[in-house]
Amino acid sequence: MNQNEVNVRSLVKKIITILIVFAILFLLLYIVYFFTIIDQSKYNEIGKSQALVKEEAYLESIFERYEFVEEETYHIFYGKNNDDEYTYVFVPLKERGDHEQWTVTRAEDINKVKAVEEKILNECDSCQLKYSKPAIIDDTPLWEIAYYENDVYTLDYIEMESNERFERLRMK
Repeated sequence: MNQNEVNVRSLVKKIITILIVFAILFLLLYIVYFFTIIDQSKYNEIGKSQALVKEEAYLESIFERYEFVEEETYHIFYGKNNDDEYTYVFVPLKERGDHEQWTVTRAEDINKVKAVEEKILNECDSCQLKYSKPAIIDDTPLWEIAYYENDVYTLDYIEMESNERFERLRMK
């Protein structure tokens, strides 16, 4: 092998390495772009629901908003209505335009999430709370409480009004 063949092979290896690096960079940029588009469309959808909730005067001001996905996707809003009452509004995404399908719950009529969290943590010494948020299954407003119990990830669904357990999912 002469010096020219060695130089050509070295040059080919460098070109292939550069092409692979550019391909990886292109792929990473495409993935970031793709997820940005998905996130924006999700943000736009919850924004449309929020505008409807305000437009229909269910809530005058909105403090928190959530998305809950089970068999159906719901947008959930917490805020103050025109009567200065703190309220949760559950909007099913499929029937967003049909206001009769919405579920509205006054915050004073439900158990506070902190009380529900404390009850769960008092029942279990080794539990580590991850998060809690409003949810809805079968038109029943719930608290979704997520926690670890001895390395088992647990989701408890507690009825907002009665404080009874609606459902429990445990994942190892």
